[in-house]
Amino acid sequence: MKPTSSSRSEGVSYLVSMLIMAVVVGVLMAAVVSWGISQTFLGQSAYGEAITSLKEKAEEKVVIEHAWVTPDGILHLHVRNVGLIPVSVDAVYVNGTLIRVEPPVLIGLKNSATVNVTLPSMEAGYALITLATTRATMVSDYAYIPRLFIYTYYPSSYNVTLGSYLSGNLDSLRYRDLNYLVVKSAGTTTSSTPYNPSSYTILNGSLKSGTIENARSNDGNYITFESATHQSPSPYNPTGYSVITGTWLSGGLNDVKNSDDNYMVFESAPVKYLVRALLAYRSATGSGVNYPKVRVWNGIQWEEEQELASAESEVRWVRVATHPWKDEKIVVTLSADRYLDAYVWNGATWTKYSNLGRTETYNTRCFDIVYEQNSGRAILVYSYSPSSAVRDLAYRIWTGSSWLLEQYINDPYTSDTTVYWVSLAAKPGSNEVGLVYTHQRGSDRYVRAWIWNGTSWGNSVLISYRSGVSGSPKEICALAYEQASKRLVVTGVDYYPYQVAYAIWTGSSWSGIGYVDPNPDLDDEIFWLTLKADPASNRIMLTCVDGGNDLSTALWSGSAWSLSTRHEDNVETVDRRCADGDWEPTLNRFVLAWGVSLFNDLRYRVWDLSTGWGSINSLSGFDPAQHWVQARGCPLDEGIARVMFGVIDGANDLTMLYWDGNSLGNLFKATEVVDTYAYECFEVEYERFRTPIKQEVSVEFRGSSNTSPWSVLKWTVEAGFNVSSVNVTLQLYDYSAGGYPSSGDGYIHYTGGTVDEVKWQLINMNPTRFRDATGNWKLKITAIKQSSEAFQLRVDWVEYKPTVAAYVAEVVFEGVSNTYTWTQLNWLTDLAFNVSSVDVTLQLYNYSAGGYPSSGDGYIHYTSGPPNQDETRNQTILTSSERFRNATGGWRLKVKAVKDASFELKVDWVKYEPTYYTRYEVTVDFNFTNVTPPFTPGKLTFKVVSKYSLGSVNTVIQAWDYSLNGWSDTAKITYESADPPADEVKLLTITSDIGKYLRNGEARLRIHGVKDTTIQYELLIDEVELKAEK
Repeated sequence: MKPTSSSRSEGVSYLVSMLIMAVVVGVLMAAVVSWGISQTFLGQSAYGEAITSLKEKAEEKVVIEHAWVTPDGILHLHVRNVGLIPVSVDAVYVNGTLIRVEPPVLIGLKNSATVNVTLPSMEAGYALITLATTRATMVSDYAYIPRLFIYTYYPSSYNVTLGSYLSGNLDSLRYRDLNYLVVKSAGTTTSSTPYNPSSYTILNGSLKSGTIENARSNDGNYITFESATHQSPSPYNPTGYSVITGTWLSGGLNDVKNSDDNYMVFESAPVKYLVRALLAYRSATGSGVNYPKVRVWNGIQWEEEQELASAESEVRWVRVATHPWKDEKIVVTLSADRYLDAYVWNGATWTKYSNLGRTETYNTRCFDIVYEQNSGRAILVYSYSPSSAVRDLAYRIWTGSSWLLEQYINDPYTSDTTVYWVSLAAKPGSNEVGLVYTHQRGSDRYVRAWIWNGTSWGNSVLISYRSGVSGSPKEICALAYEQASKRLVVTGVDYYPYQVAYAIWTGSSWSGIGYVDPNPDLDDEIFWLTLKADPASNRIMLTCVDGGNDLSTALWSGSAWSLSTRHEDNVETVDRRCADGDWEPTLNRFVLAWGVSLFNDLRYRVWDLSTGWGSINSLSGFDPAQHWVQARGCPLDEGIARVMFGVIDGANDLTMLYWDGNSLGNLFKATEVVDTYAYECFEVEYERFRTPIKQEVSVEFRGSSNTSPWSVLKWTVEAGFNVSSVNVTLQLYDYSAGGYPSSGDGYIHYTGGTVDEVKWQLINMNPTRFRDATGNWKLKITAIKQSSEAFQLRVDWVEYKPTVAAYVAEVVFEGVSNTYTWTQLNWLTDLAFNVSSVDVTLQLYNYSAGGYPSSGDGYIHYTSGPPNQDETRNQTILTSSERFRNATGGWRLKVKAVKDASFELKVDWVKYEPTYYTRYEVTVDFNFTNVTPPFTPGKLTFKVVSKYSLGSVNTVIQAWDYSLNGWSDTAKITYESADPPADEVKLLTITSDIGKYLRNGEARLRIHGVKDTTIQYELLIDEVELKAEK
């Protein structure tokens, strides 16, 4: 059955309902008691509150006796309290839509009341009405909603067209609930009032004549002050800075204004570099020849010997590889037990990796190691023992943290071969590595090359297969990358007719085999080959020692061989490589050195691109018989050692020396007990990166000061560092000399450390030379430390404090103004002096900052003109001008005049003139949309409930006239707001020409307030609605 719009709720009688309620109350009370006992841990107060809340909830009951709707859209609910306590109704829901009851309706015990709410626009028909109390008791009924003839609408948006929004939103306008939309008025009309000083205070000088009245108008009548001598220190701090060397890390100029442990922090940068080298060698020193030794060339000298872990057998051959960009190095040794051991330096410690592989022999250098230049991995290649048909060589890869398992290379053209000599070269900027080796099968010796592409070996080529050499196998193969084109040149000795075969790997394929004869005038077996690449070009130098004790070279230009030259016909030995050379990092120069039979000295010669081979020179200081000569060029243009040499002589000395760009020398005996010269048991390798050895941070601070005459200048710097022993130089720029001094005035030098130090200097002689004509000054801090690690400079305080020894007249004028809201402030002085060229500073006290400004608003500085001539100086402050008055309108203006001779300050006029608002206005527009009642309205009623924070504001409420496209002059109401302020209800009713004010479901309403006042006020709007009636 349909619900009816009956006036009474269906259900139990009042008596029966009371009985049921009593039973429910009893049950709930029992539950409450049980719950309370079980919750004994609760506080007694919380327990009591819970009991009270549940009890009141149980005792509250209301019924809707009658619900009806009147044609004006008002829902009326007749409600009776049938419970045991008073109730308060604060909400009604219509089909789930909340309508607040403002103010809530209080219904006493056994009383009834009518709750009235305005319905929203809705279709006619039955609606579920739910009434809610403040204790959340809810009761529902149905009511029939008839076709209404009054529809209520609220603004969908608003726009503050004059003034500024403060608080509130559209919800604030739907109910009269003291929840306001608040808009602040805006000033629209201004006026100004001039003020003059009412008193003055003399800070320096004395009154000569006149009174304060003489400073209140521009009339040529003066209040005159006489100057007095004054010593006035004026401290200044930097206003700018530049980092000359190093990097800014943190802090700003505010942090160097005081000695307060707030810092500007800067970090040093390297300014000097060296390239280090590592020498690894055999020596009988320390624990003996089973223990490899190392020394570091630090760019200046050789450091102390370090002993590595035992190789478990005497060391015979040594190879060194250095990481391309970080402090990691690998030393590999081949010992008498034929095992390879690796020693890895990680930048802090050495770690030994034992028995990485076993070779077929220890009599030749059948292994080598290099780093991939791109990945930073290292690859170790060695002859494999026991050799087999598919395992001619083995290799292992160092990943940076471990060695990968052993893998193998099979020479596909031979089987059961013995590898005697292995050489590797790394391609610059790539993971490619070239391999060349000498191997023997039966009585034949071969030279073969392979290419490592970063993942596998391939592209093998046979360079030579007639490489017969008398006696034990020697270094008859070599390889090097052209440094510009990155092509690989590989060479191998060709047995007959005693020449060198070569091939070029282009990066994708091999060229054909070519030949070069470095010693064309004689025919002898070639025993030793080296190839060295010029780091500055594609040139490569080939060095050969043959069986006739000849030393010869040939130069590869990048496209062809030339300059085959024999340098010596009586080298020390052909059983060991007693000659070697390498290139300087720049200048295209090659340095060649060798030993000569029956002589103790070392011979050397230099090839230059412009002049060719130079003369042969001799260097003494060696014991007889230079058996091994090794050369390594420095890869970078740093340091004094351009090419490093190592020599093992017949006395088993290992002597290191270097070419410094001009001569070969600087001998250093790394050890006197190599204990054998049968093997090349040492190698030196440069790092591939620069090592900083000197750090510097340099910062220039800039500031400005006054241009008065000075008697003394004191400048102060407080700074510290995060390290000790820093060489610190403080300098003050001398504008007369045009530079920073290196001693005397303006110069301080000391050694700084981790504790902040205050350094200062007094300059009494001509201190103004440390400023320019406009008062600018500069101060530089330079800190230097011999270190590879960066350090930090922290600057706590920088002060530049000149003292003015002059005559000063200084007066503060005070007055009182209004406390209105100001739009601007104009202030001026009209002054004269009895002398010319007086330094004048005018300052207006800034109460927000708590002091007199030194620039910008409130600050004027000038030099006076001719004697006894009035000069007017004024300034208009447009922003935050009220900061130059206190809460009661008080203001202060200071006049300070300085000169190096006595003078009189004559004040004619001091004026302080604020501009302020004398009218404030506020305008808010409201937009109504979807005003579409199911009829054509015959009446529109706009309702506004509002007030102002100030009384007697002239107000206009008017509707928008769509036919005029403007605000209506007829559909409006005007009034003067209540004084004292209070909420006022205003209705604007329109009964004719409705279409002019309601079009396409839209209407607009404006509230405009205006008042002639100097006090800014607020418009507070509580409710805005539009009712459309038929």
